[in-house]
Amino acid sequence: MEIADVLKFLSPSSIEVKMALLSKFSPLQPGVMKQNWRYNKKFGYDSPSTSEFWDLFQKSDFRCAICSSQYRISVDHINEDNTDHRLENLQILCSPCNVSKANDGVKNPDAQYVIMSEFRVYIKKYGEVPTTRQLAKHIKSKHEFKNRPLSGYLHLYHFLVFRYNNPFQSKQIEDCISITQQIIEVLQISSDEALRAIISTCTPSDHYTTRSNWRNSKRYGNNAPEGAVFLELLVEAGYKCEECSNVSKLSFDHIDSDPTNHLKENLKVLCFTCNRKKSRKGIKFENKKAKIFDFMLDYFHNHGAIPPIKRVGEIFSGDTQSYLGGEFYFYKYLEKRFNDI
Repeated sequence: MEIADVLKFLSPSSIEVKMALLSKFSPLQPGVMKQNWRYNKKFGYDSPSTSEFWDLFQKSDFRCAICSSQYRISVDHINEDNTDHRLENLQILCSPCNVSKANDGVKNPDAQYVIMSEFRVYIKKYGEVPTTRQLAKHIKSKHEFKNRPLSGYLHLYHFLVFRYNNPFQSKQIEDCISITQQIIEVLQISSDEALRAIISTCTPSDHYTTRSNWRNSKRYGNNAPEGAVFLELLVEAGYKCEECSNVSKLSFDHIDSDPTNHLKENLKVLCFTCNRKKSRKGIKFENKKAKIFDFMLDYFHNHGAIPPIKRVGEIFSGDTQSYLGGEFYFYKYLEKRFNDI
């Protein structure tokens, strides 16, 4: 698949594409990892220090030890003892390789990528939209899946059929293509990796998972509509946010702010940003990674150098680097990538 074709089909906004790529390929925050490990029995309520985590990322050049990918990298225990935090027992793995290791080396294909690409191939070959049975059979003839090809991804099939029959024409396609190429060059990732990140972010999540989460949560009254209701809401909204038309990170919002009132007329489709704006928590700095990236890129082009961290912090605060918060390490990551150019 070509990036331009996928972007035209999914029709995300330019900021959605930017955030998809920057979030999927930037390293995890070492401070957050440290806290998660120290509060988790699985890791023995212990962890390396923040600086040790960061040294691991830097020494690996922020790439997987097996395949050199930067896609959703994390820290793995080589001997599979999650309480053995000796540095020589830790390595950086991308999400697919980490899952493959847990499955005794069996590496399943990227389901979202395969389903979308083969859906388009089938239509081009036969001139019609495949049924689920036809698509599954077509995929199985070309790819080896541990489970059935569409297992857990029936929601993606419904989305692809809807988008094919109801194309959503974004006016920002050229900007999206330009931004994608720009980030590919700066972060030193492949076009194929970028494509997988965009598909993963800009296709809807499983609405049946939402139903399960609501039924298991006291906040939602341990209740939820049927999965078909969530699907109807997505179709009626055109698989985009009803406030801003974003297509990524879609969720279901209670219009009257009562999380136990699950009447269909009280529910609407919102993206994460619009949903969060409505809540009391709000959003302090929207698209923080994107703003840091844009500022550093412009500064690099204009001055031929990387901006001091204090200058980057001034985007948000006016004086100190502390306002970068957890994105301090994102700045350090970009600093390394710009130095490599």
